[in-house]
Amino acid sequence: WNSSYKAMVCYNSAAGFEVEFWGTELTMSYISDVNNAGFMEGNGYLCIQVDGSQDFKKGFTELNFSSSKKDFSLVSGLTEGRHTVEVYRATEDFCCTLEVYSVKTDGFFLQPKEKPTRKIEVYGDSISAGRGNMRAIGDKETDHSNQENAMLTYSAFAARELDAQMNVFAISGSCVGNYPCTGIGANIIPKLYTKYSGTANARKKWDFTKYVPDAVIVDLGTNDIIG
Repeated sequence: WNSSYKAMVCYNSAAGFEVEFWGTELTMSYISDVNNAGFMEGNGYLCIQVDGSQDFKKGFTELNFSSSKKDFSLVSGLTEGRHTVEVYRATEDFCCTLEVYSVKTDGFFLQPKEKPTRKIEVYGDSISAGRGNMRAIGDKETDHSNQENAMLTYSAFAARELDAQMNVFAISGSCVGNYPCTGIGANIIPKLYTKYSGTANARKKWDFTKYVPDAVIVDLGTNDIIG
């Protein structure tokens, strides 16, 4: 939550929110800016899941960049009644920023269900971010954001199977050490894991007391070997 801008900040992979409402449609007001030009091409992407759907390819939805507040239709044309909409960030922090200012419906909001009590926390690189996992068979991996889906990673599958919450701090290209790994990901996890987001200009410190995981997964080292 950004108290200065009155926005919910969703920067890291799989960050998001859940809304329960009575109505036929749901819209959010947001800002999304380029975070690191040249690192990942294309707009950000969301996974928008309606009424418990776990089809994270069907829910994969492009979110255009916008430097000023803009409305975006999350769902529309539903049968009037009670609905649950889950919105997850599919692309990693290095792709773009995402600040959610408000959500509105043509009906009224209801109390959402309780969050799972189990908690998982993940620290990793492109494997944990889901880089390339939206490619079709035979497609070459590129730097385009439409190939990355955080909700189709090993950690997302584990969280769903265990009925657990999930926090993900994943940065493509990140390394544990300095050599032979170079470039944007060099030694970035040790430098930035205490910050709210994974971008190199991150300022705000993460409060570890507000989310105490039952299990921590560290999946790092691949880029140190291949760097």
